[in-house]
Amino acid sequence: MEELDFAIKTVKKAYKKCIKGKPINVGVKSTEKFLNDFVTDRDMATEQFITEQIKKCYPNDNIVSEEFNTYNKCEGRCWVLDPIDGTVNFSRKLPLWNIQLAFVVDGETKCAAIYCPTLDEVFSADENGAYLNGGKITVNKDLALENSIINSTGLVPKNEKIFNTQINILKDLGRKVLKVKIFGSSGFEFCMVAANRINAYITFYTYNIWDHIPGIFICKQAGCEIIDREFGDGHVCVATATKALKDEFEKYLK
Repeated sequence: MEELDFAIKTVKKAYKKCIKGKPINVGVKSTEKFLNDFVTDRDMATEQFITEQIKKCYPNDNIVSEEFNTYNKCEGRCWVLDPIDGTVNFSRKLPLWNIQLAFVVDGETKCAAIYCPTLDEVFSADENGAYLNGGKITVNKDLALENSIINSTGLVPKNEKIFNTQINILKDLGRKVLKVKIFGSSGFEFCMVAANRINAYITFYTYNIWDHIPGIFICKQAGCEIIDREFGDGHVCVATATKALKDEFEKYLK
């Protein structure tokens, strides 16, 4: 679809124009919604560039994004943008970060693109499936539990319910699977599930839709089992390659 082609070209172009070879200046933003959250000048520049591209090609569409359009509502035709997902990793020169963009119509995701520059890989999806650099990808639904690698979002010690759930997953489910990892970039981790490099990812979030909408859609279109519902004072999302893994996560979320 036209919007998917636009999303793929735009996230790749944004990296070349706004990030590649540029120095990184790091700051800390503290607002009502963000407390001691990292931001860099590259986040700002990337979001401004992509926003300009959207307004140029789709002037009547809405935009929800992390830095400048945080409080906009995702209504009608809407673009959901995270200019750098995994900013802490990016600021420390850890290679696990990405640029992600999704297109949503009346609350239903139609396409998404996530570009991982350090791998030079574009993960994308539309209503026909999920893709890696243009080739179709699907998950392995027959993988045994003991051979599975699972990922968790970073620990959230300020929320006791979420923190305890995370610890139980790491402690108990960690004994049943091959490995447990924490990469620190939700978009990257969703993509790794869709590409069969890991086999499940669980993330706890509030209502920052730019963090999860692109990745959830790519995983769903790759054939993943999805859990996405309220949990504590926010939401929990799980993408798993197999139903057995989904059932395991459900035990900890009841």
